[in-house]
Amino acid sequence: MGIRESVCEKTMVHAAKSGGEQPRVIIFSESGPLAGDLGACLSGRFAVERVTSLSAADSALDTPADALLVVPGRSDRVGAECIPLFQRAVDCGCRVLLVGGINFELDEDLKGKIVELPPFPSPALLFDRLSGLPLARKTEEG
Repeated sequence: MGIRESVCEKTMVHAAKSGGEQPRVIIFSESGPLAGDLGACLSGRFAVERVTSLSAADSALDTPADALLVVPGRSDRVGAECIPLFQRAVDCGCRVLLVGGINFELDEDLKGKIVELPPFPSPALLFDRLSGLPLARKTEEG
């Protein structure tokens, strides 16, 4: 077994959820192969839904999601037009992860609730930031 295989194996086991239900992760990217690669990597342990428009990402939040992974497209930037999406996701108890970091101004409260990832996150880092997802979602009772 190579180094890459052992890292993926360990991170996949770390991200596994007991009970058989997979946490739901929405991947939003208007374009670009990285979103597809990340989706393929995550699909073994998460229910992954890939969306390619801001309106589709907003609609995807209508069904409870555990995480929203935002991946820059061809422009290599995520614009300020995503702020309402980020706020809605946070308000729903959905963890927001932004690949490549934040390239615009956010208020400190919202910025503190977004997980910033490098432009090309390693599988180990990605699975680490997605661990414990069911605990992040707000329950209907609470």
